[in-house]
Amino acid sequence: MGSNTGKKFRLAASGMKIVGFHGYAEKNLNSLGAYFTLLTPTKLECHGTANESTFWDDGAFDGIRKVSVLWASNRISCLRINYENTGKVEKRDNGVNFNKKEDEFVVDFPNEFITSVMGTMNSSQITTLIFKTSKGRTSQMSGCHTSDSVEFVLERKGCAIVGFYGWYKPGMYITALGAYSFPMPVTPTTEKLEAQGCAGGAPWDDGSNFEGVRKIYIGTGEFGIVSVKFLYENDTHEIVVGDDHGNKNLLRHEEFGLDYPWEYLTSVEGSYDVVPGSEEFEVIIMLKFITNKRTSTRYGLEDGPRFVLHKEGHKIVGFHGKSSTMLHKLGIHVLPITDF
Repeated sequence: MGSNTGKKFRLAASGMKIVGFHGYAEKNLNSLGAYFTLLTPTKLECHGTANESTFWDDGAFDGIRKVSVLWASNRISCLRINYENTGKVEKRDNGVNFNKKEDEFVVDFPNEFITSVMGTMNSSQITTLIFKTSKGRTSQMSGCHTSDSVEFVLERKGCAIVGFYGWYKPGMYITALGAYSFPMPVTPTTEKLEAQGCAGGAPWDDGSNFEGVRKIYIGTGEFGIVSVKFLYENDTHEIVVGDDHGNKNLLRHEEFGLDYPWEYLTSVEGSYDVVPGSEEFEVIIMLKFITNKRTSTRYGLEDGPRFVLHKEGHKIVGFHGKSSTMLHKLGIHVLPITDF
């Protein structure tokens, strides 16, 4: 709503919801702020029986790193869970851990979350458990079905499982299981586009776990691009300095800085050619960077076959390629462009 011009801003806080607004206004709206409150986890229904059992409740955490299920025959006797709690691992054992059969399921937190638990139960105990994650992975089934087993699911659409509670019979087995769920952060998936250029050099990759590019250092020489280095920003607004790729001892280099986060890279144009006097040593001889606001100057030489690194509707958040004492190939990691 309104005109899509000017500098953008965002009112957001992870794990919180907006419950009110404040600001300044005359004839027009001059500023806008928001009041936030913590989102609370949802307690999913407990499945099973509580008869003659002991209650346990782990509460809710940031996520789950590992689940170990201990079982024997047709009964789940213990859940051993490693939770993530503000950067620290919290371990919980619920039930009786004397059984020899133990199935371990490791979760790639924070890139992956447990999203559902599928199980079966009979009139006295939990008989099987299966875990599914946000990446579509499924654990093996722990436990065994009985003739009177019925199925249950712990799940809430768009949410992650962040804690468990239930009942267990002292010295025997788990009789009931419930869970806590919390809205799962929506993180667009990066895509790695193939590097362009020519043969030669050793591969390198700065990675894709960034939100954007802050600055680019370009080293140029007589025959083209001698080195590149990139400064990135991660999701906690920290600057991450990439490695030098090429001849890092070069004294002469140029800089291209971006007005991040309002400005972001959308394309890279380049060209490559054979170094004069060599029939085999091909290098990238020119680079030019395009943002959502402007185009950089040309770095390096003009001649040679051209290439473009670009994906419509995406921004560049990382680089990879090949280099030796010069730059041979350059590729990109991209994310979908989203409004602030």
